[in-house]
Amino acid sequence: MIQSKNITKKQCLSCAKKFMPTRGSVGKYCSQSCYRKTLKNGWMTPEINEKRIETLIKNFDIKGRKTELNKAIRSSCQYSNWRSEVFERDDYACVECNTRSGNGKAITLNADHIKTFAIILRENNIDSLKRAKICKELWDIKNGRTLCVECHKQTDTFARKLNKSLC
Repeated sequence: MIQSKNITKKQCLSCAKKFMPTRGSVGKYCSQSCYRKTLKNGWMTPEINEKRIETLIKNFDIKGRKTELNKAIRSSCQYSNWRSEVFERDDYACVECNTRSGNGKAITLNADHIKTFAIILRENNIDSLKRAKICKELWDIKNGRTLCVECHKQTDTFARKLNKSLC
């Protein structure tokens, strides 16, 4: 006797058609052609990215995971624009040690919130992407700085050092 599994249909992120995921597939797209349509020069189109963000938020609402909200905010166009503005203002150089890429040397730069991202979310009761988008404090470039990875590691807030110190 063959047992039937309780498999639910999924919605394609590209065409929004309902489909049954095949064994071994991630189940985000109904076909390879739909997956390829979402790529634009190797990157997702803004429309597909917004759908992906909506899915992340839906998962946040269902599962209660803040990490999903965090991912959604950090992958939004508004966050990307904030980072670019911070980098441009600081002339693509670390504000602490003044290093920059060039002369065959590649430096990874981070856009760092001076008042931490987590504290801003907590203080402004941000529990959705919609609230995040209207929070002026989150997108204020005066609260951002460009740091190289080495200088960023030395900050009090790198890799949740702040959260550990609050406990």
